[in-house]
Amino acid sequence: MKKYRLTSILLIILILLSSMTAIAASKEDEVKLEGDRRGYEDGRLLAESFNDEKKYYDYSNSKVPKPNRETILGENYDFLKDKYSYNEVFYRAYIAGHKRGYTDYIRRQGANIPGSPSPSGSDIATNLGGVFGLIYGEIEGLKDYGEGKSSNWSRAIPKDGAINSSFDLGNFPASYRTKFLLEFKEEFQKGYEEAYFKAQFHITRDSLDSGRGDGELFGSTLGNAFGAKDFYEGKSSDYKRNIPSDSKIAEDYLLDKESRDYLKGFINGFKMAYEEAYIKSFSDARNLSLAVDEFQGYENGFSLGNIRGSAQANIDYLEGLASDYTRSRPLSSVIIRDYNLTYQSKNYRDGFIGGFYNGYAAGYGESYIDLSQGAAENQGSFFNVPISGGTFTSYDRLMSLTLDRGIFFNDIALNIAVLNTNYAIDKRYIKATDFYRIGLVNPSNEYLRDKKIQVSFDYYGDQSGGIYLLKDNKWQYLKSNLENGRISADISPELLKGSGSVFVVFFDKNYSPLYDIRGHWAKEEIEIFNRRNIIFGYGDKTFRPEQNITRAEFLVLLSRVYNWSLPTDISNLSNFKDRKNIAKDYERAISYGLSAGYIQGYGDGSYRPNNPISYREVDLIMRRVLKDSSFSWKSFAEGLKYDKKVASQSLDSMDNKINRAEFSYLLYELTKWDY
Repeated sequence: MKKYRLTSILLIILILLSSMTAIAASKEDEVKLEGDRRGYEDGRLLAESFNDEKKYYDYSNSKVPKPNRETILGENYDFLKDKYSYNEVFYRAYIAGHKRGYTDYIRRQGANIPGSPSPSGSDIATNLGGVFGLIYGEIEGLKDYGEGKSSNWSRAIPKDGAINSSFDLGNFPASYRTKFLLEFKEEFQKGYEEAYFKAQFHITRDSLDSGRGDGELFGSTLGNAFGAKDFYEGKSSDYKRNIPSDSKIAEDYLLDKESRDYLKGFINGFKMAYEEAYIKSFSDARNLSLAVDEFQGYENGFSLGNIRGSAQANIDYLEGLASDYTRSRPLSSVIIRDYNLTYQSKNYRDGFIGGFYNGYAAGYGESYIDLSQGAAENQGSFFNVPISGGTFTSYDRLMSLTLDRGIFFNDIALNIAVLNTNYAIDKRYIKATDFYRIGLVNPSNEYLRDKKIQVSFDYYGDQSGGIYLLKDNKWQYLKSNLENGRISADISPELLKGSGSVFVVFFDKNYSPLYDIRGHWAKEEIEIFNRRNIIFGYGDKTFRPEQNITRAEFLVLLSRVYNWSLPTDISNLSNFKDRKNIAKDYERAISYGLSAGYIQGYGDGSYRPNNPISYREVDLIMRRVLKDSSFSWKSFAEGLKYDKKVASQSLDSMDNKINRAEFSYLLYELTKWDY
């Protein structure tokens, strides 16, 4: 095996799996996964019942009852009855899962399991033998499949001398080399067998851009592995040590037959990504805490697999594909790369991967069923949205969503559904449109945080109408703009994650313009929170934006913004000597603030509810409410100065008092990315 030899077959694996493109999977794979899942659960239950006296026997102890082959196959006959030829596969997977489930449980109880110490740096270094073995096994498995050979991992595995040479093991102690080789061989078999049964690929390699993307993917994977390896072998950080030359890259990745543009893009992308990944991997390894909770591997993997499986179900459903979680489930090497398992112990890594596969299957199945049932109840429009964005219209053509170019870093799946559901609404509102649920699936979960998405409806009414969002079981007004028979609002992409959010247009029968905010610098912020029933105007249809806020009013307004569950028992207010000055409308909010530790009163035992609240007091209370010691009104005052061209009185003294306009601005800035 040549040093650094990675073939174009691995390139295909990484490219297709990273973009979550479909892969064919075998029946054997399904049986193996189910055997592992059932074995793990039975092993966990055994550990819980057998160790009730907290003796915590190791699994290898003869006192621990272990099921025999006949019992395992008999108890799982319903699953295996039409899969007779896979009995042995199921049995082996069950036994492996049974041991892991038992061991994970007693580790979780804090038991000291012989032979399971926290990993040292050298342990993790030799664990890299398993990572490399897995990758090379996948390469050879795919290669043999492609050449029409029968499945035989022992034929494909390189000799010990070739492994030693490829990974520079000759300068290390015999114990290190031995463990590295054992890890390599064990994981090679797994990688080979898994990949052999997943070997149907199609890929086009032509343009400069596609070459660069392929090279970046491949270079980052290799750089990541060698960065960790060099650190744990005590070498200095030097990405140039193992990076192949241009000619070597072209040779190893079979680029000589590709177009000139593709070759150039691939090599440039490979080298840049290799350098970046190597440096980051070396640094991450240096900063890594080696005390790994190995028993958490399965649970962590299950949780993340569940999320990824759910996301894939959404993509498959929106693309009209049949339900099949095995189609695009990633190979083990991709899971290792994507979730930084390179640095973890073998036990943690194996548990994580097993948990990931089980979580992936569960998340996929549950989400696909939910989507199928939802489609039967509602009329939905489904779109694949490119990174260039665009405008997408609902089934009834009355509502649209506009995404600017570059909000997302990859293509996303979008669903706009016209709902038949009748939601409860306040008597003050008149429904002007149907309810719409908008949801999207973003595989990378990344987007530009300072950009919003526009939602708009056909609308021919006046200013009393507005777009509303169902949030925390309440209809929340969104800043709405009227123009040319349309009403629109800008919303955060965060609202559309997963199952998304529900939107509607309401007429507000109680809407009345506030005459004294026309032309005011805080007009938009005041109107938003006035229409959300957070801060009200006065009976004469004024807002009085320059009027100060009292200490009592401040707590009431916060209770509305953060939806506090206000108490009925307000006896703690007797702690204040001026209790009689606290009006009934303010009692419960002040009582809640006192119980939560948000307020303390003055040194003389008074609260002074009717005193205007100062900027300094706002700082103290908001730090407690937000649990953020870095909160500072001064940063908001700077925003006023530069964004609104307004000089806050706090610039003269923090003991000056905040007014109603400034408070509306503060609330808007604190919550604007929640909507």
